[in-house]
Amino acid sequence: MSIQVGSALSVDPYVAVAASKRSAGAQAELASTSGIDKVTLSQAAAGRYAGEADYTHMTPAQMKGAAQGLYDAGKIDLSELFMLQTAGMPLGKAGPHGEFLALSEADKARFSAQPMNYIQTFKDGIDHLEQTGYANDPKSGHARMKHVLEVLQRAQA
Repeated sequence: MSIQVGSALSVDPYVAVAASKRSAGAQAELASTSGIDKVTLSQAAAGRYAGEADYTHMTPAQMKGAAQGLYDAGKIDLSELFMLQTAGMPLGKAGPHGEFLALSEADKARFSAQPMNYIQTFKDGIDHLEQTGYANDPKSGHARMKHVLEVLQRAQA
């Protein structure tokens, strides 16, 4: 049995079950038309997919699958999974009069296809918290960010 990992699969376990019950033809068609990597459930649980990833050049869509693999393997917790899946992701943009505008579907798709360096993103976030004096604040996420960075670096090596 295999599931689709990437932008077509959310963290919601009900979606994962639905994806795993697709017919073989539907799975092949989805994978061939969307460019999503296909991994078996046992590979994801073992963290093999996440360990093979290049965290210095990965799209947010790819990170969703890789982060899920790290979570399934017990290397990160649910909060850290959310951190990885949303790192660097804009919530919206400023409108012409300074008002908040949600991203359009086209903006979201463009962002999801743009590779980023997740290791550097977490290093920068940690450095910012340390330079601004928030590293010791338990609500800052500093400890979690350091743990995620360590996991990514170990998997990268």
